[in-house]
Amino acid sequence: MKYQSVVEKVLKKIKPGKKSKVIEQVLEEINEALRENSIKAKAIVGGSFAKNTYLKDKFDVDIFVKFHLKAYKGHALSPLLQQALKTFKPETIHGSRDYFQFEKEGASFEIVPVLNIKHPEEADNIMDYSPLHVNWMMRNIRDLQDDVRLAKQFCKACGVYGAESYIRGFSGHTLDILVIHFKGFLNFLKAAAEWGEKVVIDYGNYHKGKALEILNVAKTQSPLVVVDPVFHERNAAANLNTEKFEQFKECTKAFLNNPSEKFFIEKKVDLERLEKKGAVLLTITPRKGRKDVAGSKLLKVYEFINKGLKDYGVIESGWEWDEDVTMWFLLEKKELDPTFIHEGPPLEQRPFVAAFKKKHKKTFEEKGKIKAEVKRDCTTIKKCLSFLLREDYVTERIKKGKVISY
Repeated sequence: MKYQSVVEKVLKKIKPGKKSKVIEQVLEEINEALRENSIKAKAIVGGSFAKNTYLKDKFDVDIFVKFHLKAYKGHALSPLLQQALKTFKPETIHGSRDYFQFEKEGASFEIVPVLNIKHPEEADNIMDYSPLHVNWMMRNIRDLQDDVRLAKQFCKACGVYGAESYIRGFSGHTLDILVIHFKGFLNFLKAAAEWGEKVVIDYGNYHKGKALEILNVAKTQSPLVVVDPVFHERNAAANLNTEKFEQFKECTKAFLNNPSEKFFIEKKVDLERLEKKGAVLLTITPRKGRKDVAGSKLLKVYEFINKGLKDYGVIESGWEWDEDVTMWFLLEKKELDPTFIHEGPPLEQRPFVAAFKKKHKKTFEEKGKIKAEVKRDCTTIKKCLSFLLREDYVTERIKKGKVISY
């Protein structure tokens, strides 16, 4: 009962009201454009809007444009769709098959070209499976839409939602399967609290308890294996890493021990607190393109800068991507000595010692090794950050980086 009262309060905050009329309007306009271009395809709503599991104030709408199988199998679908969508002036997102994005009346639309398949073996591209996932969900969801909403919000608040490579958490599709498998949100959490290091979920028992033996080893390296109910050779949770898996289990146990609405509130980093403590703050402008690709590049930049600041003693660091990207680094010191001691090879490795002496002017022997006193390229945090943000490794991956506090 104590859990139920909490989830009922949460649902009132995250459950949306009526669907926006702009979705139906956009559907009609796309289908009209397809007819005008003599394209045998039909646009339908997909994703969480089709499944009625979307969250309040979430206006990212997936639309699948389903191309006639016999007429277009083996054909390039993206150029055809791009021609039909030209009046929308969409942005092209490159992937295994290009798709398109545009905004209208505050809603963000993602238009995905797919073949209208009925069986997985008919697919030309992994994107062709997406409508099958929606169909499976709608056949099995029963009255669990609100439970899926709760699972999504819980994972968002816990920081484990999203299968993108820079997050490596739970995808929406994986949560759909888990909520259906355990027949509800609370049942799912109670089961997860008992999970060990390796868990296999095979809803429908397609592999008769032998999923780890049957599936490709490369697809079962994640701590959680969820057999895809549409494409049985796929692990729907393949991108989930151990860190996010353990983080989720800890959040689950904490909620079950002391249920509270706070477990459903996404936590913002207190940048004001960090700034008062003297943290270095950077604002980053990512390059345009697929969010998972841009996110992966941002993660690499964050790790590169973190490593570049190690001599300053990184106490705490992280990054947050809301509308803007902010990276922060709380450091032990912001100024370094003009020189540092660089440790070379053991003295018995004479060829390497000779090479080390040739490279460095001031060398000395200490504790069986050759060492050198080396001048630093930059001794202040301001100069170091300026140097790091100009590095090719960084400029190739982001559009712009700026220091806002040091």
